[in-house]
Amino acid sequence: MLLTDTAVRQAKPKKKLHHLYDGCGLSLQVSAHGHKRWEFRFQWHGRTSKLALGTYPEIKLKGSRELREETLALAVRGLDPRVHRKVMMHGD
Repeated sequence: MLLTDTAVRQAKPKKKLHHLYDGCGLSLQVSAHGHKRWEFRFQWHGRTSKLALGTYPEIKLKGSRELREETLALAVRGLDPRVHRKVMMHGD
């Protein structure tokens, strides 16, 4: 089931780190301290990889879905999204 803005906003911390899943590899990681981070899991050369997309509320649900689609498009074109992100952030 897809997440809603309300579900993301009202996500509460538990004793352990947990995830709320949106589908197609996107999830919201909620820490025991209440910090929320978007993660995207994808297949890269037959292995499952993950990429942190950013934190909530800086990146809202709609923005995280857009980042997921951009990341997936890179992987489909044969570009490693993790390397691409590092280059874009650091200019290396």
